[in-house]
Amino acid sequence: MTRNMSNTMPANMPKNITQNLIKILMIEDDIEMAQIIKHGLEQTVCCSVRIASDPFEAMNLMSDYFYDFIILDWQLPFLNGNETIETADRSFKLEPSLPAQWDTGKVPVIILSASAEKQCHLEKTNHFKYSGHISKKQPLINILFSLAQIIENENGQLSKSA
Repeated sequence: MTRNMSNTMPANMPKNITQNLIKILMIEDDIEMAQIIKHGLEQTVCCSVRIASDPFEAMNLMSDYFYDFIILDWQLPFLNGNETIETADRSFKLEPSLPAQWDTGKVPVIILSASAEKQCHLEKTNHFKYSGHISKKQPLINILFSLAQIIENENGQLSKSA
């Protein structure tokens, strides 16, 4: 299934700039919070954010598109954060039309949760790596700052290794 990524780009962004945007998939069932974070990140980090409101929507998007980062709510409907990542990782082995970039390295996963960090253990997988935990129990500006900081630090490390 092919989807148009143009709806994930900031509205007035020139096309030559959008090719260099960091592509982020946010898996968050609180749509209002997700929209605020999406807007904030797109204003502060050179990125486009796509929102999936449940694990199955996220896995469908991942089978069609590659993302540079995953922002993952730990307490999702149907599957928790770890189950979501493990299921996606297993399904990648069975998906022949998967974007090739998924096999070039591990995608950083930032856990965004009201649960304590020690309760949010991401198991090792072939396609994903843990890059940080951000508590939802803090002001939104702090959440945005922490996300932007992790993304910029990881993106610098990814650029150096490429």
